Amino acid sequence: MGASVQLRSIDMDLKKEIERLSGQKLDACYLCGKCSAGCPVAPYQDIPPHVVMRMAQWGSKKVLGSKMIWNCASCGTCYTRCPNNIDVARVCGALSQISRREGLVADKVAATLREKFVESVKNNGRVHELSLVVAMKMASRDYLGDLDIGIPMFLKGKFPLFGHKIKDLNNFQKLFDSKKKGDK
Repeated sequence: MGASVQLRSIDMDLKKEIERLSGQKLDACYLCGKCSAGCPVAPYQDIPPHVVMRMAQWGSKKVLGSKMIWNCASCGTCYTRCPNNIDVARVCGALSQISRREGLVADKVAATLREKFVESVKNNGRVHELSLVVAMKMASRDYLGDLDIGIPMFLKGKFPLFGHKIKDLNNFQKLFDSKKKGDK
């Protein structure tokens, strides 16, 4: 007799929740790998984007502990490369929401960084790098680790004390409000 194959069942409840939160049809992904090939953060993650998609398709709770769902840059490269127009960044966002709710945050530093990034963009219309660095240092408790790089960057103006705001900030912030209404 051949080796026995252990079949796994799909957690349909988790899969449906991921689809509902992300607005993406997970089964449309046939794992071509184009998202992973173009992802700028994939080489530095525990699992690549196409594997996140497979795990989401199966409703695997293991994906909720992945660093990738927190470190996704939401740059849209995956979406532009996908032959089926799947936005993996939105799937990662849904997974991070579920992970936070379940208390399974894989990387507290990455989770803090992502939250502060979104907060900075919402409040300014762009990222304020210095506040991100401070948030990361507070979360990691590594206050002095990057001083050899940080001080020269600060002196060259790469970390301005006060962030810049976009001109039509009120109109921009309406995008966040409409997103919240659409998620309910």
